[in-house]
Amino acid sequence: MTRVFFLFQRYFLFTIALLLISCEPDTVDITLGIGNRGDLIRFEKVGSMAVQDVINKAAEQGDVTSVALHDIELYKVIYNTVHEGQIVEASGLVILPIGVSVPVDLVQYHHGTVLPILQEGSIPSFYTGENFGNLENYLVGPTIASSGFIVAMPDYVGYGHSSGADHPYNLYESHLGEYAVDMLRATGQLISSLNIDYTFKVHLAGWSEGAGVGLSCLKLLQEKYSGEFDVQSSSFLAGAYDFDRFVLRILNNPDRSYFGALVYSWTLYSINKYILEPQRDANEIWKYEVANQEQSYSVPSNTISNIFQPFLIDNITNGNDKAMLDYIKQNDLIDDWTPLTPINFHYGEDDNLVFPFNSINAFNAFKDTGASVDLTPHTGDHFDPVFDYTLQTIEYFK
Repeated sequence: MTRVFFLFQRYFLFTIALLLISCEPDTVDITLGIGNRGDLIRFEKVGSMAVQDVINKAAEQGDVTSVALHDIELYKVIYNTVHEGQIVEASGLVILPIGVSVPVDLVQYHHGTVLPILQEGSIPSFYTGENFGNLENYLVGPTIASSGFIVAMPDYVGYGHSSGADHPYNLYESHLGEYAVDMLRATGQLISSLNIDYTFKVHLAGWSEGAGVGLSCLKLLQEKYSGEFDVQSSSFLAGAYDFDRFVLRILNNPDRSYFGALVYSWTLYSINKYILEPQRDANEIWKYEVANQEQSYSVPSNTISNIFQPFLIDNITNGNDKAMLDYIKQNDLIDDWTPLTPINFHYGEDDNLVFPFNSINAFNAFKDTGASVDLTPHTGDHFDPVFDYTLQTIEYFK
């Protein structure tokens, strides 16, 4: 059982408490950007770690001595991206390996689910090397960087510098993939400003929500921004790539108890807020009061039939709610395209949060189109594979 599993349990219990006492988090307005998408607005060195520091932090999960070779420096960045048709400022973290004697590649790693009300210490730009946060911050990013890669880690809109906006949870190509593309652009400017010897080769990685972000970023770079970046390979862990089938699998079994019920509810909130036209009243979707993002994941039960209105479930599963189904289908990441660069799909064989068929179906769909894909199963659930995934991703990228 990993540290992050306990954090996820804590998040669930804490949000239920918030619902009961009707607290709302403090927020700040999102800052509109001046300039162009991908512009680096400012950066700040926030920390540094010696090789032994990287090893010691990672030791809670395992031994990274064989791959942690370089000291690292951590930079918080503020950059422009696009959100709901407007240029806005967002944040992220860039980690640089120090003392590398050859030009280095860039790995952009996309983090998994973080509940916005508990984001402090859990998103990349809040990490300084001193705190623990979650294991993506103290294990994945620093270990990959210490092995000899530049690592970029976007926060996404809704976190950090842009926490005044609701995070468009699991809305991949329409929102999150665009933020990721702009983070790559801003990181390139930082690399230039610091005179880092860079190969201009890019690799993409991510876990859970971040795996979907990474795959959507790859799709956008290939189809919409072709030629802008030299993508070499990608490695993703446990993403909801087969999105429409995933949603239908859950809704077709509404009386089951799901560990991930709170994030499934949050996903429908994001679809309703950011994609669905016209937006629906909350009582057309939920059986309990949902007036904001926080209440959407403060579910009263882990059973789907206790969360969503029965007519919503019925109309989606029987095909009558064509509007909702169309928008759910738009968020699918495996149909109607062929990746042109290699991808390794990792998953936990006992994952009860993002079911393994997402990775298996992505692998099979892309393989059938002639793509270069690998499928790597791991023993354990949604969280257990993260350490092995990190080491195997470094090897895959090298």
